[in-house]
Amino acid sequence: MFNQQKLLGSTRRVIRLDTRKGIGITNQIEPPPTQQTLEREQRLIQRFGSHSEQRASPRGIYNCAGHVWASRRTTIVDVVEWDKIYDHDNYRELSDSETPKPGDLAVYFDANIGYMHVGQVICVEPGLAEGARPIPKILSKWDSASGEYIHYPQDVPFRIHFPEFQLKYWTDR
Repeated sequence: MFNQQKLLGSTRRVIRLDTRKGIGITNQIEPPPTQQTLEREQRLIQRFGSHSEQRASPRGIYNCAGHVWASRRTTIVDVVEWDKIYDHDNYRELSDSETPKPGDLAVYFDANIGYMHVGQVICVEPGLAEGARPIPKILSKWDSASGEYIHYPQDVPFRIHFPEFQLKYWTDR
C-alpha cells in the first residue's frame, strides 16, 4: 500500500508562529470549506442573522484563535496554546469593574471543556439604560470554515449546546 506520509512527508501546511517570547505556537492552515460546511454556515446565518453582521464570507485557513493572534493566516488548534499566548504576550483578565476597549479579547469558556472561542472587541456601545454597563461588539470567526461576524457577546452559535458558557475579557494593555 502506498504511504504518502512516508514518501512525501507531512502534507499539513503550517507557518512559523511564535509568542512574543519567541516560543513556537502549534498551528495548521485549514483547507477551503466544503459544500457541507457552506450549507451549515447558511443555517447559522439564518439562525443568528438578525443579531450578527457578516464581515467576510466563509473561508478556510484560520479559526477564531488564528484570527485574533495570527492575523488570519492559520488555525491555532490546541487551546493549550492559548495559555502560552496569554502568559508570553502579557495578557491579563479584566476585572469586573473594567470596561473592555477595542482591541481587547472576548474569551468564551465552559467549566467542563475549557476554552471554546475567542473574538476581538471592535467597539463598545452605551448600555441599554442610563447607568447600564456598556455593551461590547465582537468580531470573530466561529470555526475554521465559517465567515467572520460582528456580533454582541451572547450571539454565538455554541450557546445552543453550551448555555452555561462564561465570558471574560482579556487585554494586553
